[in-house]
Amino acid sequence: MYGAMRRQFPFTGLAIVATSAAVVFAPVQACITIPPPDLATPPPHPPVIDHAGVIPLQDTTLSTWPTPQTPLLIPIELFDPDESFEYAVFIDYDPSTTTQADVGPVLVRPPPTVMDGGTYLLEIGTLPSAPLDGLCHRLEVDVARSFASVHTPDSVGGDSVWWWYGANGCPPSWPQDGTLPADAPYDGVQLIPDSGGTE
Repeated sequence: MYGAMRRQFPFTGLAIVATSAAVVFAPVQACITIPPPDLATPPPHPPVIDHAGVIPLQDTTLSTWPTPQTPLLIPIELFDPDESFEYAVFIDYDPSTTTQADVGPVLVRPPPTVMDGGTYLLEIGTLPSAPLDGLCHRLEVDVARSFASVHTPDSVGGDSVWWWYGANGCPPSWPQDGTLPADAPYDGVQLIPDSGGTE
């Protein structure tokens, strides 16, 4: 009988080991079969102009109108590898009268070489004819993920850059489109209101 019991112990020990292994590996198998949670989608970023890298420098006076041979060069910083954006060009934008852009909006889909945190060089050389009235004009380029209205980016936001254009230069005292600067003298008859009150 003692010999029979000795022969049964090895099998009993194997059964205990197998049961323990099943208990240990069961949670591991359960962890492997549960898929990981979906990663949160990052918020969209607006295109941002690298103002220091714009050619010609922003807020300067252009003596020649941009052409395909001498375009405006605008570095656009993109934060997403598959991001697209729009641009629009305005000549003497006036919120009270301007109903559409002079160019665009134009959709731009940068090539795959523009990776995360990359910069896309926007070249603008095809514009309407240069104004020939001899006045100073404001040339503006706006960029946005998309435009909500004529001159307004969508809720993601956008950026803009501008220059002055004058075939003969732009005098500092006559900055744009024939409009008198704030400190210009008034040539008309100045009416002084009566401060004595009503009689």
